[in-house]
Amino acid sequence: MDMDARIVRTRAALVGAAIALVDEHDPDQISMADIAAAAGISRQAIYDHFTDRDHLLAEAAISRIREATRRDAGPTRVPADGSPPQSLIVLMTHLLDHRVFYQRLLTGRTSAVVRDELTRHNRFHFERMMMLPGPGRNIPVHEQAELVTFLAGGSTALIVGWLTDDNKLSTARVMADRLWQLWTSLRPVATG
Repeated sequence: MDMDARIVRTRAALVGAAIALVDEHDPDQISMADIAAAAGISRQAIYDHFTDRDHLLAEAAISRIREATRRDAGPTRVPADGSPPQSLIVLMTHLLDHRVFYQRLLTGRTSAVVRDELTRHNRFHFERMMMLPGPGRNIPVHEQAELVTFLAGGSTALIVGWLTDDNKLSTARVMADRLWQLWTSLRPVATG
């Protein structure tokens, strides 16, 4: 068997085991030995793929998000009617459907690493959004990186608050509408 295929298979087994364990348990109670046993690999093999437990659990969260949204690459233009793209509604629905899983990872010891990875994941989508045709404002290209950082961090904070604070909980569609309205109101059009 090709080494790359083994690496992919081992990482997938680790991530799958981490997802299953977090679905059932508080991450603070999950050890590397628990993940290794659930994945059917040696504990030492985990460190060939992940630096520590928290980064493995963060990858489990991002992997689950990618899987939920993989069928839709996102919008190809900013809708003139202001409605959020279907991909954003799908994401918010997924997060709400798996709320306990994400709550567990966004609180406790893992929260800082998971939030950082979620913010990094969000950056990619905001970088793409800056280039979409549609209404926007003109700002210099060099300022767009700062705006992407701002949008990614702020969006992560809003999503975390939505998932972890019962007083902020709303439907997936309401949250998608809120986020899209904020994002598009700040979105520039590149001026070169």
